[in-house]
Amino acid sequence: MATMLRNIACKALPPFAANNLLPSVHNIHIRGFARVLTSKKGEKDAKRANAHAKVSREVSQASKACGGGISNLRLSTAIAKARQLELPKNKIMAAIERGTNSGKVDVDMEVVRYDGVLKVGQSVVQCVVMTLTENRNRTGAVVRATFKKCNGELQKTGSLDYLFEEVGLITMKNSENDEDFEDNVMEAALESGAEDVTYEDNICTIKTSVAVLSSVSSSLKPLISSEEDFAAVTKWIANQTVEVDEEGADALSNFVDRLDENEDVTDVYHSAENHNI
Repeated sequence: MATMLRNIACKALPPFAANNLLPSVHNIHIRGFARVLTSKKGEKDAKRANAHAKVSREVSQASKACGGGISNLRLSTAIAKARQLELPKNKIMAAIERGTNSGKVDVDMEVVRYDGVLKVGQSVVQCVVMTLTENRNRTGAVVRATFKKCNGELQKTGSLDYLFEEVGLITMKNSENDEDFEDNVMEAALESGAEDVTYEDNICTIKTSVAVLSSVSSSLKPLISSEEDFAAVTKWIANQTVEVDEEGADALSNFVDRLDENEDVTDVYHSAENHNI
């Protein structure tokens, strides 16, 4: 009996049997890979939907505050941000309309800023968190708790004014590959009060003070062929940055992701050198 079993065990499988085994293993791997892809796509779609919901609310509140005037700085920057996040044009227009229709937006919200520091890896990173909320106590509690969970602490608002500067940033795309585009933009920008102009990969980036962002934008818009090629926003930029190691980058990314899940948080700025976090 033992000899018979050994002979059976050592006997080669017929070709059809071996071939029948391979697809099942292959299919298991494919199904597992598909589940991973589906999960990642679901996460990406959820983040995109969350970002669109937030920026729609920003546009509506800005529209409500100014009565829908597109030339208003707050509204124009909210619209520019919505375009950068690829919010469809019809949804941008709907958000503007909601703001001008008092019956559709009945909650007044305020922009609230929070300053804090974070220990990430071997570095200490300073952070400015911008929110749009109808309940600053609720939002403040969530932001404070997030700092605490991520090895950081909230500080007095304005305590980081020495490190961060709010600036205007204008981006203009040379979609028609005009050879004189860079020179024309630089001349018009500097004449209208811009502080700096850079050109890379067919895109001009113009830095201004917040005070002249609107006037500089008005001077530059005639140089573009499409509204889609123009964006003007305000951002907080650190005048001194700190290097973070891989561990620190992961910790900072986790902190930003946690805040990003909160519907009241609109922007997170930090002093880490890696601005892609």
